[in-house]
Amino acid sequence: MSQARELTTSVKSANAVQSNVIGSEVDLGMFLNSVPRMPGISYELNNFGVGVPTTFLIGDPTGMISAILGVGTDPTSVQGVAGFVTPNKEFFYKVGIVYSGFNYLTDTNTAQFSQAFRLVTCNSAGEISSEGVNMATAQRNSAFNDKLLTLTGEYLLDIHRGITVSVLAGEVVTLTFTVSTYTV
Repeated sequence: MSQARELTTSVKSANAVQSNVIGSEVDLGMFLNSVPRMPGISYELNNFGVGVPTTFLIGDPTGMISAILGVGTDPTSVQGVAGFVTPNKEFFYKVGIVYSGFNYLTDTNTAQFSQAFRLVTCNSAGEISSEGVNMATAQRNSAFNDKLLTLTGEYLLDIHRGITVSVLAGEVVTLTFTVSTYTV
């Protein structure tokens, strides 16, 4: 076997990653593309002027998750721009992104970290499955900032998946996801 063919086989084997996404195990190997040096994607969930907790929904381009769960306030901004929320949401209709982790920054109240944070999947029959994210596994990003957590793990957002985050009244949350790959 030639060196080029061996290298190609090795690369394909390395990319044949088994991903545990909600609902089933998916072989993403032939559909993953690496995205070197792609910046993190930040979502602001601003519940500052509201007197009750609000559930924000990231992703869900079809609106099925929102319709079935009856929740789903869009993020306030993506990358700091309110006008980028809808195009970002629609992006997941055609392309999925695998995140390798995220920073979770709360503005004032560390009690925010105990609020519901769920990875949600909806299939074409309207069946919902969800999985909570365990904040106890998070690492503090800095000994000087108790309002910042870093979580690692694989999170996939695409046409079928979204993330719901309950944000306390009067709180602002910024989630910055690290992009590892995208699907085609």
